[in-house]
Amino acid sequence: MPKQIRKLWIRPEDITGCDRLLDLGDGGPPTQSLRGSHFVSSNVKWVNQARERGPADAVDSLADLPDVSFDAAVYAPAPAETKPRVFEWIDGVHSRLAEGGRFYLGGERHRGVESYRRRAEDVFGSATKVRQVGRRRVYCARKGRRSGVAEIQTSYRFECSIQGDSFSFVTRAGVFSRDHVDPGTRLLLDAIPPCQGKALLDVGCGYGALGIALARRGAIVTMTDVDVRSTRCAEENAKASGASTSIVTADLYDGVEGHRFDVIVSNPPFHSGLSFARPFVEGARRHLNPGGRIWMVVMRTEPYTLQLERYIGEVRTAVDEGGYRVLNATLSDSLGA
Repeated sequence: MPKQIRKLWIRPEDITGCDRLLDLGDGGPPTQSLRGSHFVSSNVKWVNQARERGPADAVDSLADLPDVSFDAAVYAPAPAETKPRVFEWIDGVHSRLAEGGRFYLGGERHRGVESYRRRAEDVFGSATKVRQVGRRRVYCARKGRRSGVAEIQTSYRFECSIQGDSFSFVTRAGVFSRDHVDPGTRLLLDAIPPCQGKALLDVGCGYGALGIALARRGAIVTMTDVDVRSTRCAEENAKASGASTSIVTADLYDGVEGHRFDVIVSNPPFHSGLSFARPFVEGARRHLNPGGRIWMVVMRTEPYTLQLERYIGEVRTAVDEGGYRVLNATLSDSLGA
């Protein structure tokens, strides 16, 4: 969305007289027109951006906010956000607003804003369209007594078997594949050769199924994810499984600078493209030991094969099944950085 639309969807009169503002993000990053607000996001990249920009306070959970009621809240969900997570934020906003506090919800019809508006109506009692800026519709709801709508389920647990081993995983709303181990992860685990004793990095670990299963197979595993909810689930799951792992909440390699690994694995978001592929592969070159290998599972190979061939080495398709492809490449000394 153009920056001018980002800036205009919330207007000064919307927040006039509001001393305490709650910002849940404008498509992910903090809302540009708000200053001195409290920003909340489970994405550590956006939290760090808000802290650097200042003077806003920034935390990664509604539970970490100061124990006060807010006069107004704004939220435009990120395009790839899941419906259960958006609903959870809407419920949370209602609980943190003062009586009569205003909630501004923005979004585009093809991005699901009408379903979000209906949730706001269910929780707040009503939500009125106050403007449209480009394709973005802006709704306003005021806090009164909460309606009788049931709260959204936010925590999940499931049991599963991976390569003959039993696991129990906890997940949260919005965490990928919240109630089962996805087929891509299973194909990737089947393809990765024995890695006992090898230093292994799982980038974008989610709730930890891939890294934890590899740790149980003897790898020395570090896991990273930009999403706080994901890494908290991964920490709980690793402890429950008895797997010894190191888990870092960070964007790509930010939390492992100076470290090198024998193997880097990833099951990146299916909607990600070059914006993920390039920094992921470039960073892998800096963090692989000589002769180190990348193993990853994707649905679209185009963003990755060119980057892998440029920065790592020859790419091999180890598995092509059910729309998933498992790629691997070995770091070549002949390629320039």
